[in-house]
This record gives sequence, structure tokens and C-alpha cells, in this order.
Amino acid sequence: MERFDVLKKLIEFSEPVDELSNILKSYSWDYDGEPIVLTASHIRSVLKRFLIDELDPESLEKWANVIECREDIDFEENNHMEIDSVIHYLANSKIEGALTKGVCVNMLATLE
Repeated sequence: MERFDVLKKLIEFSEPVDELSNILKSYSWDYDGEPIVLTASHIRSVLKRFLIDELDPESLEKWANVIECREDIDFEENNHMEIDSVIHYLANSKIEGALTKGVCVNMLATLE
């Protein structure tokens, strides 16, 4: 599977994160090509899946940890700060606190 295809599945959360993460480990960490863009729409979709109990907080944390600080994933320009903030929060539950449905609703509001 090509790197771009794996990244697309990752940002869409369309396959298990552990599997995608293992595939991504086979690629060099350094990347100088055109990055895939994570949009507010991607984040909203994932957060809504959490709200309907399709995803749990641990899954979201794994997902955000794989995304955070990657050179081959860029954040949508118009919502860069908001997306960065949400990814940071999701990836760092020990620092930021547990993800609750109330927190999730607030995150969704910042991405509208």
C-alpha cells in the first residue's frame, strides 16, 4: 500500500489505527513530498463517531498520536490552529484530561 493511501485511511479513520501505524513505520519518518491535508471535516467526522459511541477515547488518543507531528500530514489552512489544538488534546489525555462528550461537543463547536 502506498504511503498516501495509508495516510488517507488514517485521517479518515477508516481502518484500525494500529494496523495503519504499523504500515507507516515501514516508511521513513522524514518526508519532503506533498503532505496529505487533515481537514476540519475529518476531525468533525471522527468526533461525531465518538459521540455515537462508535469510537472510544482510547481509540481517539491512538489516532491523534499517530497524526501528531507527522511531516506527511498537514492541517487545513483555514482551521490550522483549531485542528492542531484538537489533535494535541486528543493525543495527550494524561496532560489535558479525559475526553468526555461535553469536551467533544465543545471541540466540534470550534471547528464549525
